[in-house]
Amino acid sequence: MEKLGTANFPGALGAEYEFVAFPLEWEPDSIGAVYAFTGRDPSTSPATHEILYVGVAEDINERLSGHEKLKCVMPLGCNCICIHPENSEQARLHKEKDLIAKHNPPCNRQVIS
Repeated sequence: MEKLGTANFPGALGAEYEFVAFPLEWEPDSIGAVYAFTGRDPSTSPATHEILYVGVAEDINERLSGHEKLKCVMPLGCNCICIHPENSEQARLHKEKDLIAKHNPPCNRQVIS
């Protein structure tokens, strides 16, 4: 399945990360990555994305299969998965934290009872 395009997401610390956007039906290769479930609006040029959830995976193919956050992101208009390949676990975790701090995605928020 072909990519939809690219998206650059800034982090809280000033870095900007380039992601490749794919439809949700995309079947990824087995790579390490930071990923974001987004609501993509293709009516703008370039398309804009609302980040709904950010996560990391050592193997993105394995991680996305039956992802537990789909129940959260789908009602919010998720129609895209954005991938930022990253082999280093330490770098993935740093980038995930940086992006969550900047965007405060609704499906990354902890429910405190």
